Amino acid sequence: MMLGMCTTAYAKDESNVKQYNSIQEVLEENESMQDLILSDENLSRPAMAPLTSMQVMWVNSQDAGEEHISAGQYATKLDHGGDWFQVITLEVGFSSVRWAKFKHMEMESTDTEYVDLNGDNIMDGILRLWTINTSYTSGKFEYSAWSVQTSKEFSTWINVL
Repeated sequence: MMLGMCTTAYAKDESNVKQYNSIQEVLEENESMQDLILSDENLSRPAMAPLTSMQVMWVNSQDAGEEHISAGQYATKLDHGGDWFQVITLEVGFSSVRWAKFKHMEMESTDTEYVDLNGDNIMDGILRLWTINTSYTSGKFEYSAWSVQTSKEFSTWINVL
């Protein structure tokens, strides 16, 4: 299966703002994320390929709802805030050690899903759902990971308005 990337920001829908428990739930309940097709359980699991890239794919908050993030986008377009905040990151390749922070506060990795990016039934990377429950108005999300096999550090970030 393939993983597509949506590059459109969506305005908040007051009736549909919610905190998600899993990436699968995001896909099942959110039309704006339907282009993210995850791999199924029959994927082959080769030796872990080194991490080659990572990016922020999606952010979600109580005040703004969901927003897809384009590759190279350095700030959200929506005005996020509230009592909780979530991010989905994509790792192409695999990491051994990782951390995510929002406003210098550690975020919890609440779910992961393996992805097949080119339809060859081999795992190419991982989507990770990060969650923090704290009141905020804006801040910086930062994510760093160290590649398996090479110990090279990769990082990505986005300013959250």
